[in-house]
Amino acid sequence: MKPKYSFLGVLTGRNVIDTSSASFLAGILGSGVSGGRSKYYTKEDYEKLKSIVSKRIEGITWDDVRELKRIIELIEREVYETGNVELTDTLVRVKFITAMYEGYLLVKTHGRGEGEVKG
Repeated sequence: MKPKYSFLGVLTGRNVIDTSSASFLAGILGSGVSGGRSKYYTKEDYEKLKSIVSKRIEGITWDDVRELKRIIELIEREVYETGNVELTDTLVRVKFITAMYEGYLLVKTHGRGEGEVKG
Protein backbone atom coordinates (compact mmCIF):
# COMPACT_ATOMS: atom_id res chain seq x y z
CA MET A 1 0.00 0.00 0.00
CA LYS A 2 1.31 3.44 -0.99
CA PRO A 3 1.71 5.95 1.86
CA LYS A 4 -0.73 8.85 1.67
CA TYR A 5 1.92 11.53 2.29
CA SER A 6 5.63 11.42 1.68
CA PHE A 7 8.15 12.24 4.37
CA LEU A 8 9.33 15.24 2.38
CA GLY A 9 5.78 16.49 1.97
CA VAL A 10 5.29 16.27 5.74
CA LEU A 11 8.54 18.16 6.40
CA THR A 12 7.52 20.92 4.01
CA GLY A 13 4.01 21.02 5.40
CA ARG A 14 5.27 21.23 8.98
CA ASN A 15 7.57 24.09 7.98
CA VAL A 16 10.69 22.08 8.81
CA ILE A 17 11.68 23.06 5.28
CA ASP A 18 10.57 26.69 4.89
CA THR A 19 9.23 28.14 1.64
CA SER A 20 12.53 29.83 0.70
CA SER A 21 14.47 26.59 1.19
CA ALA A 22 11.81 24.59 -0.66
CA SER A 23 11.92 26.98 -3.62
CA PHE A 24 15.73 26.82 -3.67
CA LEU A 25 15.71 23.03 -3.43
CA ALA A 26 13.16 22.73 -6.24
CA GLY A 27 15.34 24.99 -8.41
CA ILE A 28 18.44 22.88 -7.77
CA LEU A 29 16.58 19.64 -8.46
CA GLY A 30 14.86 21.10 -11.49
CA SER A 31 18.16 22.12 -13.05
CA GLY A 32 19.07 18.44 -13.45
CA VAL A 33 15.87 17.40 -15.21
CA SER A 34 16.39 15.81 -18.63
CA GLY A 35 14.65 17.13 -21.71
CA GLY A 36 11.84 15.19 -23.29
CA ARG A 37 12.73 13.63 -26.61
CA SER A 38 11.12 10.28 -26.24
CA LYS A 39 8.00 8.35 -27.12
CA TYR A 40 5.88 9.33 -24.10
CA TYR A 41 7.77 12.14 -22.36
CA THR A 42 7.84 14.87 -25.02
CA LYS A 43 9.53 18.23 -25.42
CA GLU A 44 6.20 19.91 -24.54
CA ASP A 45 6.07 17.92 -21.28
CA TYR A 46 9.64 18.97 -20.52
CA GLU A 47 8.80 22.63 -21.16
CA LYS A 48 5.76 22.41 -18.87
CA LEU A 49 7.87 20.73 -16.19
CA LYS A 50 10.53 23.44 -16.37
CA SER A 51 7.83 26.12 -16.21
CA ILE A 52 6.34 24.67 -13.02
CA VAL A 53 9.68 24.03 -11.33
CA SER A 54 10.86 27.58 -12.03
CA LYS A 55 8.00 29.04 -9.95
CA ARG A 56 8.48 30.05 -6.35
CA ILE A 57 6.69 27.61 -4.09
CA GLU A 58 4.13 30.25 -3.09
CA GLY A 59 2.93 30.30 -6.71
CA ILE A 60 2.37 26.54 -6.96
CA THR A 61 -1.21 25.35 -7.41
CA TRP A 62 -3.00 22.00 -7.22
CA ASP A 63 -3.18 22.10 -11.03
CA ASP A 64 0.63 22.25 -11.09
CA VAL A 65 0.82 19.21 -8.80
CA ARG A 66 -1.63 17.31 -11.03
CA GLU A 67 0.47 18.21 -14.07
CA LEU A 68 3.64 17.03 -12.36
CA LYS A 69 1.95 13.73 -11.47
CA ARG A 70 0.87 13.34 -15.11
CA ILE A 71 4.47 13.91 -16.21
CA ILE A 72 5.68 11.38 -13.63
CA GLU A 73 3.35 8.80 -15.15
CA LEU A 74 4.71 9.54 -18.63
CA ILE A 75 8.31 9.21 -17.49
CA GLU A 76 7.53 5.96 -15.63
CA ARG A 77 5.86 4.59 -18.75
CA GLU A 78 8.85 5.62 -20.85
CA VAL A 79 11.29 3.90 -18.51
CA TYR A 80 9.16 0.76 -18.19
CA GLU A 81 8.17 0.29 -21.84
CA THR A 82 11.29 1.47 -23.64
CA GLY A 83 13.92 0.70 -21.03
CA ASN A 84 15.19 4.30 -21.11
CA VAL A 85 16.87 4.15 -17.71
CA GLU A 86 18.57 7.50 -18.31
CA LEU A 87 15.27 9.08 -17.26
CA THR A 88 15.29 7.50 -13.79
CA ASP A 89 17.26 10.44 -12.35
CA THR A 90 14.69 12.84 -13.77
CA LEU A 91 11.89 10.66 -12.39
CA VAL A 92 13.31 10.77 -8.86
CA ARG A 93 13.84 14.53 -9.05
CA VAL A 94 10.30 15.21 -10.24
CA LYS A 95 8.82 12.93 -7.56
CA PHE A 96 10.85 14.74 -4.91
CA ILE A 97 9.69 18.19 -6.10
CA THR A 98 6.08 17.02 -6.38
CA ALA A 99 6.08 15.66 -2.82
CA MET A 100 7.46 18.94 -1.52
CA TYR A 101 4.86 20.99 -3.39
CA GLU A 102 2.05 18.71 -2.30
CA GLY A 103 3.03 18.98 1.37
CA TYR A 104 3.16 22.74 1.10
CA LEU A 105 -0.27 22.93 -0.54
CA LEU A 106 -1.86 20.57 1.98
CA VAL A 107 -0.85 22.82 4.83
CA LYS A 108 -1.71 25.98 2.91
CA THR A 109 -5.15 24.58 2.08
CA HIS A 110 -6.00 22.78 5.31
CA GLY A 111 -3.70 24.39 7.84
CA ARG A 112 -1.55 22.55 10.30
CA GLY A 113 -3.46 23.42 13.41
CA GLU A 114 -0.88 26.02 14.46
CA GLY A 115 -1.50 28.76 11.91
CA GLU A 116 -0.50 29.46 8.35
CA VAL A 117 2.50 28.23 6.43
CA LYS A 118 5.46 30.42 7.28
CA GLY A 119 7.72 31.96 4.65
